[in-house]
Amino acid sequence: MQNPALVFDRLGLRRGSVLLDLGCGPGDYALQAAEIVGTTGRVHAMDLSESLLRWVAEEAVQRDLTNVSAQVGDMRARLPFDDETVDVCLIAQVLHALPDRAVCLPSVFGEVFRVLRARGTLAIIECKKEDACFGPPLSARLGPEDLIPVAETRGFAAASNHDLGVSYLLLLSAVWDRER
Repeated sequence: MQNPALVFDRLGLRRGSVLLDLGCGPGDYALQAAEIVGTTGRVHAMDLSESLLRWVAEEAVQRDLTNVSAQVGDMRARLPFDDETVDVCLIAQVLHALPDRAVCLPSVFGEVFRVLRARGTLAIIECKKEDACFGPPLSARLGPEDLIPVAETRGFAAASNHDLGVSYLLLLSAVWDRER
């Protein structure tokens, strides 16, 4: 997990917000977000791994976080959430691992756009496109220049890009007319 202050300061989460953490893994972001959004907010932690989600659910109970729901799901399929019900969707260190990204990325961005409220935020954390001894191989890394054009075709506009050291945080805003 990146320095949470660097990430959460930029996400714009507040009491009552709804966050969707796609590909949440062990839930580090989801659990911290649950504390920020409070009991009037909600955090949906979604991942392919049932065992990781069991851990997220158990950790939420242990921390007395009643606003976390952990559910198995594949971001490449239709998301199990109603239209326009999420304020912020976080996808951290996942997109580089998608197979057939030319097909998957537009689909993922389209589904995220569907579940985001108007002016909602898609936050993406990925390793920079730099050779490093950790993370995905350089050939698999995605930079903002790879993601923004695809996201724009699905109703997003680039809002900002933040340096997190070895990674970056790209914020995209759902701005296009929903009828398009």
